[in-house]
Amino acid sequence: MGRLPDGRNGDVIVANFNGEFVCKILDTKLRVLHSSNQQYQPVTIHEYDYFSIEGVVTRSIRCHRQSPLLWGNWMFALVDANSFYCSAEQVFRPDWRGKPVIVLSNNDGMIVAANR
Repeated sequence: MGRLPDGRNGDVIVANFNGEFVCKILDTKLRVLHSSNQQYQPVTIHEYDYFSIEGVVTRSIRCHRQSPLLWGNWMFALVDANSFYCSAEQVFRPDWRGKPVIVLSNNDGMIVAANR
């Protein structure tokens, strides 16, 4: 996932939509978020909604059929989400939006994410 400021039409994005992180397909022409799952209805982005794109998915790992190499239905994925912890903190602390944020690890105080 790349941390890009703007998603393009048809991009798969990770976004903050009214305080919840969502992964959706962006329709910039209709201002709608689509799900890959047909059981979920598209969501319209209204002027009164809080909406910010946190990243654009540039690559993904999917199991399209069961593999004898994997146990049962297990799936493994590595997600490199730049500044994800900072974005998550800003969802819960709206007063931190637009400010530099650093998140430290619990056990050794090392920086695990920084947004600037």
